[in-house]
Amino acid sequence: MKKLVSMILILVMALMSIPALAETEAYGGIEGTIYWIGKMYEGDGWMAITDGAKLAAEEMGLDVSFTYPEGGELDVAGQINLVENAINNGAAAICVAPNDSNALVAVCQQVVDAGIPLIMYDTALADPSLQTCFISYDFYKQGVMAADALNEHFDGAEIKVAVINATAGNEAHMNREHGFTDTIAEKYPNITLVGEVLYCDNDSVTAMNQATDLMSANPDLDAIYACNSMAVEGVAPAVLAQGNTVAVVSCDTSDAIVQAIKDGTIVFTSTCAASAIGYLSIVAAAKVLAGEELTDIEWNGQTFPLDTETMTYDSGVYGIDADVVNDESMTYLFRPLTWFDTYEGWEW
Repeated sequence: MKKLVSMILILVMALMSIPALAETEAYGGIEGTIYWIGKMYEGDGWMAITDGAKLAAEEMGLDVSFTYPEGGELDVAGQINLVENAINNGAAAICVAPNDSNALVAVCQQVVDAGIPLIMYDTALADPSLQTCFISYDFYKQGVMAADALNEHFDGAEIKVAVINATAGNEAHMNREHGFTDTIAEKYPNITLVGEVLYCDNDSVTAMNQATDLMSANPDLDAIYACNSMAVEGVAPAVLAQGNTVAVVSCDTSDAIVQAIKDGTIVFTSTCAASAIGYLSIVAAAKVLAGEELTDIEWNGQTFPLDTETMTYDSGVYGIDADVVNDESMTYLFRPLTWFDTYEGWEW
């Protein structure tokens, strides 16, 4: 645990102490509009990703259009329409976090056919050959970390765990699910999965009802793994209402998740440098439009390496538990929006 805290502290102090690089100021002459298409504008994580992108656009003097499908992460058709509109409006570049990795392949092929640079972020496209580059973090690793943390919490004892995921068509959510279930199957014969994986359609009320039903039908249930913020924000209060007799492991952070960790309901979650994902997506688009070769990107004292084989930037994954949330120096990691409250000149 001390090693985990030390690694996080290094990241946090880097984010807090060093201003954005002046190199971003050289891109104000780029013509045209970059269309930045998100999954949704809800939850601290997605708001931080968006704010990171807006900060980069402001610093670089770029014209960026920020849009989101009206129905959020479940609105695949709406997101496809946004990409089509960007193409028709003559976008200089398009940045997309796909709500469905397979369903967006066809419209992303249209982007490439139109000669428009395509920057994917957060979630990969099913056909990676279409994307100019990809900015994200390891969702599968989050599932692995959750399984490891669960086993450690119970000291390797025999336990039963259920899984509540968000959506079945979202690559990020499925990787989190498979990272967890694969790790249990490969490493932990002492952990038994109860029933089928449930999907809450990214709705916290549905997740709450599913968790309540699971605990009623399985009085010997020891734990629930919730794969994203919307799922765990429903699972945690359901478990709390039952007296915290079931341990919860999850992914993502928010004020509600942090409080549930402090209450002892959630024993572990994980997160990324959310603002960096948004920031890097705009910087990458600008570099491509300026005719530059993509290389490692530095921001706020941290280097985000480019895997030149897959053209992927990794923002990293960080574990969060009671030791971390009770350390005020870690606030900038588990409450990502607070970083912008202290950033000099930030007015979004």
